[in-house]
Amino acid sequence: MSFNFTPSGLILVKKIPEKVEEQLLKLIDVGVEDLEEVDDSIELYVSHDKMREVAEVVRSFGYEIVSQDLVQRPKNYLVVKDVGGANKILNFLNILDEQDDVQKVFANVDIPDEILAEISHP
Repeated sequence: MSFNFTPSGLILVKKIPEKVEEQLLKLIDVGVEDLEEVDDSIELYVSHDKMREVAEVVRSFGYEIVSQDLVQRPKNYLVVKDVGGANKILNFLNILDEQDDVQKVFANVDIPDEILAEISHP
């Protein structure tokens, strides 16, 4: 199933709440393929072979890198619209993740927050 994914580098940068706009504008120009603002961080997706040099530039700006890792980024997402389907998918992914031979699990599933809330609080 690897044809559904693109190998990418993911750099998680700590967000500076009072300077988010400035951070985003600076980070756009450092060679990122995509960026996304999440909770208290900014996710930078970069070419897997440029991850180290982009991380060095980010550090040179004085930004804190929370983590960096090689990931498989989905090309398309499957949106799950019902609680039963979402529950089955999450259980399957957990079973895979618990296997000793499995190091990482990547999925192209998008489960809306409302569905996740129903699973968490039945």
